[in-house]
Amino acid sequence: TIKEIKRKTVLPVDDEFAKDLGFDSLQALKDKVAASLEAERRMEVERIQQLELLEKLVEKHEFEVPEILLEGELQRMYEEAKSREGFLGTQEEYSQQNRDKAIKAVKATILIDIIGEKEKIEVTEDDLRSAIMGFSARFNIAPEQVVKYYQQQDGSLAGLRNSIFEKKTLKLLLEKAIKEKGVAA
Repeated sequence: TIKEIKRKTVLPVDDEFAKDLGFDSLQALKDKVAASLEAERRMEVERIQQLELLEKLVEKHEFEVPEILLEGELQRMYEEAKSREGFLGTQEEYSQQNRDKAIKAVKATILIDIIGEKEKIEVTEDDLRSAIMGFSARFNIAPEQVVKYYQQQDGSLAGLRNSIFEKKTLKLLLEKAIKEKGVAA
């Protein structure tokens, strides 16, 4: 037996709907959504360009990576694969399958560190604060929880500081590459 029939009602997307969301009009809501999508697209394009640039840097610079750094990267990658991807094999199996990828990652890290130091890239307290607030807003958590997360990872904010250093260095490299090529971003 049928107990009840429900019908979904869809709210009209109009000025009233936009006002309920805190916008002055439907057009203001549309403009905000369009601007957000455009900003996201630009960030994705920049991220892809940075990865391509980094790939080219690694290809152009042949050098042996220190074994201790390689082992550390393989360990980090293995732990991440176990937790995120549910990798079930042994660390030895994982290391054999991903050695080349780890070598590229270590080379990229070394090159970024060298270039960042040469270019005098610094991570300021404002950079840290801004990144913490960004994570806080993006994941809708308190800034203290972001700090706590990073401190649990490595006992300090070094991981976050390194991430910011890498992003700033890659951004600078991309800007220089674009200037050299004469291409507008």
